Amino acid sequence: MRDCYFYGDNKIFDVMSFERGYMIYVHNVISERCLGTHVSISGTGTDGDRLVDLTVYDCRFDYGRTALSGNGYVEGIYFRRNICLRQHNISVSLNGTPQWTIPSVKLQENDFDGGDSIGVQVNYLSNFQFNDNWFSSLQDTALRIDAQAAGGTVSANQFYATPGRSAIEIGGGNVVITGNTISGGNQGLYLRGSSRNIVFTGNAITYMQGSAINLYENPSQVTIVGNNLIGNVGGISSGGTTLNVANNLTAAA
Repeated sequence: MRDCYFYGDNKIFDVMSFERGYMIYVHNVISERCLGTHVSISGTGTDGDRLVDLTVYDCRFDYGRTALSGNGYVEGIYFRRNICLRQHNISVSLNGTPQWTIPSVKLQENDFDGGDSIGVQVNYLSNFQFNDNWFSSLQDTALRIDAQAAGGTVSANQFYATPGRSAIEIGGGNVVITGNTISGGNQGLYLRGSSRNIVFTGNAITYMQGSAINLYENPSQVTIVGNNLIGNVGGISSGGTTLNVANNLTAAA
């Protein structure tokens, strides 16, 4: 599907819905004013009942509940250079099941801006890359990686968090977070008690209303090395087990 314009006029619920299939391309599509989801994908089982390889790029999704929703037996999601404006639930939501962890997901060079929503939320996900994205003016957490998501990188993103909210919240494991710029909000990185084996290095966190990094829930196996934590009300909180914390530049507000 390419070079299309959809105007929902606040009457259409879901704009594009794909259940099962192989090699689906959505390119240069503008979708505005829907009541539900702009792009919805799902699979109903393994093998031929999966949805495999969705590529969405150079699109604009303006006003709705969710720009991209993926649930169940899906695999291979590539979401690149899209603009997601004024969503009212979650801009991108990807959730496998206890029986199926979604493999191979790349979110790259997207703009998540405005609305009442979380920026990106994932669970039951593996082998993911979230890089070079822009998060701004969201009324909730910019990036939330839940407890059953593991094995990925978060790099070179820009987060402009909302006052009272976290930029990045992680409950999952085996995540490397590097080269990100994070400012505003209540806390830059919030690690849930379920998070484990997290590497946070080479990032800049500035002007948080609370702690730059929140470890109060006692995450385990956390490396925090070589970050700039400048102008925040708090630095790295107490908490956590099996920590490696070194060479962070800290200057209070």
